[in-house]
Amino acid sequence: MLTNSSLLKGHGYVNGKWVGDDSKSRFDVTNAYSNEVIITLPDMGKKETNEAIDAANNAWPSWRARTAKERAIILKKWFDLIMANQEDLAILMTAEQGKPIAEARGEVGYGASFIEWFAEEGKRTYGDIIPTFEAKGSNGFSAELEKLALSVENEEPLNVINDNYQNLFNAIDKNAQFVSEESKTVDQTIILVQSLLETAAEEYAIGIVDGDVKNKYEYQDALGFTMIAKDILKKMQVDDTTDKEKISKTLSLIDSLAILWPDLVPTKKVDGDAQAILDAVTQIKAI
Repeated sequence: MLTNSSLLKGHGYVNGKWVGDDSKSRFDVTNAYSNEVIITLPDMGKKETNEAIDAANNAWPSWRARTAKERAIILKKWFDLIMANQEDLAILMTAEQGKPIAEARGEVGYGASFIEWFAEEGKRTYGDIIPTFEAKGSNGFSAELEKLALSVENEEPLNVINDNYQNLFNAIDKNAQFVSEESKTVDQTIILVQSLLETAAEEYAIGIVDGDVKNKYEYQDALGFTMIAKDILKKMQVDDTTDKEKISKTLSLIDSLAILWPDLVPTKKVDGDAQAILDAVTQIKAI
C-alpha cells in the first residue's frame, strides 16, 4: 500500500504536463508476482517522442542561464523528494520487477545519491579538466580492484582475499598524491564515503535477503566498499576541530555496521539488512 498514491501515474510526462489521454493504444503494467494489473499506460510513439525532444531543447536556454547555485538547489530538492518517497518508490519497483524490497530501497537510495552528488559538484567550477590517474603518471588502482574481485569470485583462500584487500588499500593510498586539493576537503570526502556506503547497501541487499545468503559475492563486495570508505576517512589528516569531529562521528557510524558481516564467507543466517547501511548514511548526512 502506497503512502503517496499520487506517485502512481497512468500518463506520460512531457513539457511539464501529464499527457496520453488521447492515445489510441495502451498497455498493462503487471505485478511480477501475481500478474495483477498495477496500472494501464498510454503506448506513446514518434509524435510524443518528438514533442519531448522539442520541449527539452526549448528548455535548455533558460536552464543554461541559471547560476550553478540555482541548479544545485533544484537538484537537491529533487533528491529530497526521492528520499522522502523512498519506501513508496521501492514498493513500486518491487511490484513491477519482482526484486526484494530491501534491494529496491537500496537502489532508490543509490540512484538518488548521484543527483545529490551532482547538486554539490555543480557548484564547483574548477576551470580546468580533472585529468585521469594515467595522465598524471600513475597506474591508478584498477588492477588491484580487479584482482580482488577475481579472488572473491574464484573462492580463493581467505588469506589471499585479505591480502588483495590490503593491496587495494595500499594502491589507493599511493594514488592519493594525484588527487587535486579541491577534492580533499572533509565535506567532499564524506560525500564520497556516503556514495560508497550507498553502493554497499545496494550490494548487500542483493547478497542478503531476509537473513539468507543469496549472493556471497555481493555480500563481500558490500564489505569491501565499506572498508574502503573507512580507510579513506582514517587516512585524512586534519587540524580543524570541527573536521576532526565529523570524521570521528562518521567512522563511529561505519564501525557500527560491522555486525552486518559476522564472517567473510557466512555459513548460516545473517542478522542484517541493507537498510541499516542506508540509515547510517542518513545519519552521516546530518553530521
